[in-house]
Amino acid sequence: MTVASLEKALSQAKPFTLFLTDGRQIAVSHPEFLWLVPPHKSELVISHENRGGTELLRVNQIVSIRWRDKQVA
Repeated sequence: MTVASLEKALSQAKPFTLFLTDGRQIAVSHPEFLWLVPPHKSELVISHENRGGTELLRVNQIVSIRWRDKQVA
């Protein structure tokens, strides 16, 4: 995934799931829980609202994004 496509996805303000190269899936209820790290925006900080804590991912670890119709609690 490119930084430009990720920025476009984050601008949609809908819940989605990130699919990673290692097979993990990360559910995100709102893009406000993600931040692209400047200056190159090649890393992404994820705040895990349900379990607490944060995680740092490289954008190139994201294979795809799937939007969810309804927010999953």
